[in-house]
Amino acid sequence: MTRDYLVTNEFVHPDRIAHIFGGVLPISERPPESKGHYGKDKGTLDICFVAAKYTPNGADKGFDVFLDIVSRMRESAPDAVFHVVGGFGPEDVADKGLLEAIRFHGFGRRIR
Repeated sequence: MTRDYLVTNEFVHPDRIAHIFGGVLPISERPPESKGHYGKDKGTLDICFVAAKYTPNGADKGFDVFLDIVSRMRESAPDAVFHVVGGFGPEDVADKGLLEAIRFHGFGRRIR
């Protein structure tokens, strides 16, 4: 579904998409609130990285790739807001200049 959305709206060429299998874990009994749709109901494009932290740099989960994406997109996509949910925090980001573009939420709560 995500791949089709990205390709149909011409956000990215299909050759640039990599599917990394993951799972969905319930964190709440209440249904999620609608946050709206980018370009229609809200002015921000929210891009999220969700993972538990098992290694120091998070390369096993792709955290290094996420940080590279933040670095590349923050200038060219000023409407993008980057979120990290899980075991990673500001101390895991070597380039401290990226911290202004990332919101950390911990496991179910915002930590910065």
